[in-house]
Amino acid sequence: MDPKMGFIGFGPASEAQRIATVRGKIAGFGERYGFRVEELSQPELEAGDFGPMGGFFVYGAGLSASTSSWSPLSDRAMKVLSKAIKKGAGMVALHEAAGIAPSGGARLRNQAKRSSWVQMLGGESFGSLAARTGRIRMADRSVPGMTQLRSGFELEERWLTLKNFDPEMHVIMVQETAELEGDLYQRPPYPLTWLRYHGKGRIFYSGLGYELDGWDGDVLRRCVAGGTLWVLRDTEADVSANLMRVTPRAIQAVYPG
Repeated sequence: MDPKMGFIGFGPASEAQRIATVRGKIAGFGERYGFRVEELSQPELEAGDFGPMGGFFVYGAGLSASTSSWSPLSDRAMKVLSKAIKKGAGMVALHEAAGIAPSGGARLRNQAKRSSWVQMLGGESFGSLAARTGRIRMADRSVPGMTQLRSGFELEERWLTLKNFDPEMHVIMVQETAELEGDLYQRPPYPLTWLRYHGKGRIFYSGLGYELDGWDGDVLRRCVAGGTLWVLRDTEADVSANLMRVTPRAIQAVYPG
């Protein structure tokens, strides 16, 4: 039987349709690549009432831009998720999954003390601007499923800006910033997609996934499917630390000067 992945979506009410659409797109990938997707509520997660899971999808949208309230993962839910991953379950975290549990402190600075969620995930999002064209550089195209992606390409996306990176992560995609318009992006290039371990569990994160048109494209399909198959241990990939080689200034300062 195909492995089961629990889907957990977060965002303000205005993003409910987007989250449901993304869940459907991922379920479609599952039909093609051999995994099942089942929606998980926060009470189910808190209770650990989800049965055998190969892993979890965690998707967030509209958190940093929203002026309305939204319900983050509770401390209990995060502990259950962290424990399951440490024991060997996997997690595919997308877009503002990196903004669910902020570390606190100065918004435009890296923090020495980071939330337990950020420590597990490997990075933290703290803002975005309206969708615009941006350029991605592939730091590693050897990850199964992504070998056919070009070394560099442009996409229309609501680009996140991220910080508090784990230097031991393995970076797959780099957000190029030299020509990306907007004050929020006037900084050195930084990781946008990466792999890492949390205990025995595998974690794949990508900042892509807000613009729904992107879910019908080749890049996001290969990115999410490739990351999911690695998380489920159907494939293997290089997970050696490369952040200091491919984005050396990303952990020195978010905005130099």
